[in-house]
Amino acid sequence: MKHFKPDATTARPNFARWLLAQQKRDDQIGELAKAARRDPRFPIEGCVADVGTRLNKLEADPDMHCALEDAELEWLSY
Repeated sequence: MKHFKPDATTARPNFARWLLAQQKRDDQIGELAKAARRDPRFPIEGCVADVGTRLNKLEADPDMHCALEDAELEWLSY
């Protein structure tokens, strides 16, 4: 699977928008992205903490919180 790797002139994408772009993945991050796309109140311009807050408000399954942690680590690696 190819992952977005910015060059020196490219800024890291916004976390929430990056997450939404992960919908085609066949893992927990992909499942989180699909759930985010279905949520009309998902913080599209949000940071990791904003997404976590939204998951808490929705009383999301613990697996979604684990997926968020994995997504954050991957996003930070860019």
